[in-house]
Amino acid sequence: PHWTPLAGYPERPTTRLPGITVAIAQIKAQQDAKLVTWTGPAAFEAHGRKPLVLPPTLADKGLLRFDTIVQAAPSGKVTIAVSSAALDATRLFTRLANKGAQSVAIPLACFRARGADPADTDTPFGIMSDGPFAAAFGNIDVVATAPQAVACEALR
Repeated sequence: PHWTPLAGYPERPTTRLPGITVAIAQIKAQQDAKLVTWTGPAAFEAHGRKPLVLPPTLADKGLLRFDTIVQAAPSGKVTIAVSSAALDATRLFTRLANKGAQSVAIPLACFRARGADPADTDTPFGIMSDGPFAAAFGNIDVVATAPQAVACEALR
């Protein structure tokens, strides 16, 4: 499965809402990402047309994988979520700041441990920040394998 965030399409290259701006960006290919700039508390989420049901093999051992370029480290708490299961990703995004394009893989087990239901995933990717933070996100997917997955313990 692959998801495309709804904001920042070519017809509307920049979307501004209270606390957040989303614009078209590039990580690996032209217009393959969204640059999300938080100025205050806000959420950026990717939704499918209907809730996602992950195949058992991905639900058990799959990973949420995405590409990112962190342009400005978070100045507050940042969480990453699958549905309502959120993990503290503040340290992860602080570590990735100003390091160029990075691929991140997080085991779905981390989200399941916080209550995510692989049989009914309405929001497969969400990032919430309670303060200033800027990062591009793209190529969001659920995969069976990925090198160097983030340990669940690093997201608490």
